[in-house]
Amino acid sequence: MNKPNTPDTLGFATVLASCLHDVKNSLSIFLGMLEDIVSETNNDDPRYDRMLKLQYEGQRISNDMTQLLGIYRGNNAQLSPNVTEIDVADFLSDQRQIHEVMLGHKKIHAEVVCDASLAWFFDQEMVAGILTNVLNNAYKYTRSRLSISGEERDGGLMLSIRDDGPGYPLHMRSKGRGGGLPPIDSSSGSTGLGLYFASLVAGLHKNKGRAGYISITNEGIDGGGCFGLWLP
Repeated sequence: MNKPNTPDTLGFATVLASCLHDVKNSLSIFLGMLEDIVSETNNDDPRYDRMLKLQYEGQRISNDMTQLLGIYRGNNAQLSPNVTEIDVADFLSDQRQIHEVMLGHKKIHAEVVCDASLAWFFDQEMVAGILTNVLNNAYKYTRSRLSISGEERDGGLMLSIRDDGPGYPLHMRSKGRGGGLPPIDSSSGSTGLGLYFASLVAGLHKNKGRAGYISITNEGIDGGGCFGLWLP
């Protein structure tokens, strides 16, 4: 007689991943409804700021869940990119538009710099998840300007997000081309989860013996942060 599946027989990590998936689906419905409410609310409504804050924090939670699930699947050899040809300029414009309301509320000007004819092969959903996480962080630290760019570099595609904030701290910049999980920042509570996920996804993109990587510098606008994702 077969034993029923329990946390012991399934493994705690598997049960946790399943729960995260269910919660993420519910959160997606919640965020969709909240987005409708925000779009129907005047920005001079006294509740508007709180709704945007709720939307921002909800998106952060959703991003963390996506990254945790991705890392779990990656560690279990269940994560592989679905590579298709992507119009890079349109893709980057879509990412900016997703965050347009929040960026506009903080009066952050975000520009997309990319040749209209540039196309590349990568997993659109995975890369969008990386950029969403970076843009959410940039929203918190950027003063007034963001640049989202795409260009051919070193035989690959370099996607960059530059801001005019205070820049990345040393312990994040020292990670260089990704790999490994940065130490927890006790002052901010940051786990570095987003960078670990970005490095994982970048490395899954391979072509002609080369793998993607991330770069983290303070070569952004006026010495601000610059996140780079290179894809072969």
